[in-house]
Amino acid sequence: IHAVPMAGAAAGVVVAGFFLLPSYRVPTVLAMLAGTLAIAAFLSIGPGFRKRAAVVALAIVTGGFFLASPKPRPKELLVAKSDDGRDLRVVSHEGSRYLFVDQALQSTVNAQGRTEEKYLYFLASRLILARPQMKSAALVGLGGAGVIPLLREHHVDVDCVDPSAHALELARAHLGLSLPDSQVHAVEGRFFLQSHPARFDSVILDVFTGERPTVTLATVEGLTAAKTALARGGILALNTWAFDQDRRVPNPAGAAIYASLWQVFSQVLAVPTSENLLFFASDLPIQPQRSSALLTAFDVPRHFTWLPVPALSWPAAPVLTDESNPLGTLEIAALESLRQSLRTCYPPSVRDALVWE
Repeated sequence: IHAVPMAGAAAGVVVAGFFLLPSYRVPTVLAMLAGTLAIAAFLSIGPGFRKRAAVVALAIVTGGFFLASPKPRPKELLVAKSDDGRDLRVVSHEGSRYLFVDQALQSTVNAQGRTEEKYLYFLASRLILARPQMKSAALVGLGGAGVIPLLREHHVDVDCVDPSAHALELARAHLGLSLPDSQVHAVEGRFFLQSHPARFDSVILDVFTGERPTVTLATVEGLTAAKTALARGGILALNTWAFDQDRRVPNPAGAAIYASLWQVFSQVLAVPTSENLLFFASDLPIQPQRSSALLTAFDVPRHFTWLPVPALSWPAAPVLTDESNPLGTLEIAALESLRQSLRTCYPPSVRDALVWE
């Protein structure tokens, strides 16, 4: 008798974790659960036609009410789909389009298909100023796909890597991704860096799942994989949210990534922006080799120069490895603060599009 509910609990965990949640949206899973409970109630109500008929009638009336009055789909919501348990949405607002993964903003483009994320201009300009001879780059993570047009302005061939084929499809359909199929790879980033035969002048890691960075690429082993994909003198660029914007200091997660980079590269440069904390790493000096770089920023050509980097105070932090990687716990406070700030900055119509089911 004791084993029966234990077997049911084990089956529930396996079915929910490995089948239901990866295959269906959460509201669908809840509806299936509600239906199962209703059937169980019907079967256990005991003998008597009237009792069973009353339960069936109540279920029909309740279900019919919700089916007859669904919440209208917001006009701002262009696409909503589930991808391996993740919620992918493309939302349009006042001419701009946003890609959200698990309600966290990943990419923003304006009506002309240009990125509206400021940090990407700082990232692209630093790479171009430090390595003006750069001819190739690997972008790991679709969240930074807006950097592709900026690099292509300077004749840099870009390979885009993202494990989600659905996210790549959405980027092609709604966010202006126009790379040929041979330069778009739906594979895991670390596997691509370790197995791809080409060597790139730059590797850009902009890999997030929702608000969380992909921790396997921030370890010494993951950074080493990125280094092996670089040509001699190449630069690794890493985007993070590991910065306390109120106090203007790196948070523990940023300090851990900084310490791990020094284990792999001989040159590391940290650049705080108004949004993010950018890391640049190489085995050759990271310094400007030209006075300015011309980029089309928000549809207007602008000259970007090598701005001085403020001195940063780094808190004590561990080196991240595959065997010991506490990055997920180091960033908890920062991510919670980020979630709160992001939720309040979205217009009401965008928030409605994010929670619509």
